[in-house]
Amino acid sequence: MKNNSDKKFKKTEMGMIPSDWEVVLLGNNIEIQRGGSPRPIEKYLTDSIDGVNWIKIGDTNPTDKHIKSTNERITKEGAAHSREVHKGEFLLSNSMSYGRPYILNIDGYIHDGWLVLRHFEETFNVDFLYYYLSYDVVKNQYDNLASGSGVKNLNKDIVKKVIVTKLPKPEQEKIANALTRIDNLIEDYEKLIKKKEKIKKGLMQNLLTGKVRLKGYNDKWKLCKVGDIFEVKKGSIITEKDIKKGNIPVIAGGKKPAYYHNAANRDGNVITISASGANAGFVNFYNTPIFASDCITITTNTKNSTQLLYYILNCSQETIYELQTGGAQPHVYPISIMNLEIDLPQNIEEQTKIINILINADNEINDLKIKLNKIIDIKKGMLDNLLT
Repeated sequence: MKNNSDKKFKKTEMGMIPSDWEVVLLGNNIEIQRGGSPRPIEKYLTDSIDGVNWIKIGDTNPTDKHIKSTNERITKEGAAHSREVHKGEFLLSNSMSYGRPYILNIDGYIHDGWLVLRHFEETFNVDFLYYYLSYDVVKNQYDNLASGSGVKNLNKDIVKKVIVTKLPKPEQEKIANALTRIDNLIEDYEKLIKKKEKIKKGLMQNLLTGKVRLKGYNDKWKLCKVGDIFEVKKGSIITEKDIKKGNIPVIAGGKKPAYYHNAANRDGNVITISASGANAGFVNFYNTPIFASDCITITTNTKNSTQLLYYILNCSQETIYELQTGGAQPHVYPISIMNLEIDLPQNIEEQTKIINILINADNEINDLKIKLNKIIDIKKGMLDNLLT
């Protein structure tokens, strides 16, 4: 894309835009209709080959661009009480995560949780419109136009009032191509991260169970209870008013630090297990000092590696969650962790080599995630520049 330093701009309600662009109402350049729901829907669901695609929000993922298939079909009788949609048209969710656009890659019928956008081809390139409808400027308009009601929902009158920039279609196509290329790069990184995570999972399942042994190590592993080898204890509850601002993470019942304090009560090289709440049983590891609050901590003064135990517990995360008690307010207690039985290699060199293999796998995945986040930031900058 070339720099627009020599291009003339004009002031509009959308800010400064190129002089050959226009600001228009979406509703004046596109047809918007709401879906329809035959009721009771159970009466019209079918497994018959004569059924038609019944497109639901559950058929999508938040990161999807296209809707390619459906899990359910309805009868033609049910379709008569619904809204027909076609490949190439847009769907917008009008409740929950409302305003999320999807391009249809199939024909079908939609319920009243969807809006369909159609007959836009003369004004908008389909991919350009997708990126524009995904842009924060449009999302903010939805929020402002839908404000005032207890539950924010979209309807076709709200979407009609959204203002957008209308620019020459050749320029739309170039912008869409640039954004599609970076989306493809993001997708490549996401696939690579999933592949590396799958490889790491396989390494953990093999190395942490003794199923695959490292060359040169044949000693039998020892079955033992966690509490017989490691120090397991509860943290010290600290309230928000007692927090003195610092850089020491306060670890409580969640998956991330709740606050940052100016003092530590654990020196690092420590496993934490969330003790209560929705995440009770979640296992994490910190190699720097922390303040352990509403969590269980595991440390060691023996030759056995805390980090190896972390990987073992992490590999058995579902087993830790099964230790929850307490119903609506789940808890995991230190005694339950102490009584967990694990298999440990007795040779400290074997422990260290297993740890290093898994740390290298973790570092590779983390490096890829850092690069992915940078690419996502670049895309955000491109949206801000190219769409204005």
